Amino acid sequence: MRSFDPTEKISWGEVAMLLHEATPAPSSLNLQNWEFIVCLTQEDKDRLKRVAFDQQKISDASAVVIVLGRDRLHDRVTTHPEANCFPPEEAGEWERLATWAYGSNPQRRRDEAFRSCSLFAMTFMLLAQDQGWWTAPIGGFDSGELLSAFDVPEGYIPVILVAIGQPGEKPFVSPRPKRVPVEELMHAGRFGRRGPG
Repeated sequence: MRSFDPTEKISWGEVAMLLHEATPAPSSLNLQNWEFIVCLTQEDKDRLKRVAFDQQKISDASAVVIVLGRDRLHDRVTTHPEANCFPPEEAGEWERLATWAYGSNPQRRRDEAFRSCSLFAMTFMLLAQDQGWWTAPIGGFDSGELLSAFDVPEGYIPVILVAIGQPGEKPFVSPRPKRVPVEELMHAGRFGRRGPG
């Protein structure tokens, strides 16, 4: 969605329901390393717009969800042990693998934050569409300014914004952009091989 109707409203409860429904989105070791800042008031949306290169759709949307990845995602094993994805007899394996995979590797933690939060955002967008809402993923923002403007503590990574609302006057780019043919994007077994034979 390229533009939103600024007169359309969504409630805190509706956004919370959509976020809740999206939480089964996949994440590494079920660590669910996402948190959200919901910008529902005009004041919050305008503050976000200022750190997102003044994109008007942010002010006009009914709400904008800031999806944050947690840098210390492996801490979930102690804060939420009920999320353990291993059978009871292998409970310790969850903590061992989480610590091994992410404990001392900041790049891997950052990569996983982007992977998990992107999967979450897409799940949220599909659920919103199913409920009659339109969305727009937004990657254009200044991460440092966003962290400061919204009092985000150290240890969080802004991954993506998702605006939600109803269509405005110019909802789509016209004509709709064409897609690159999938045949140009598929590789068979190794990069550069174009067919299975």
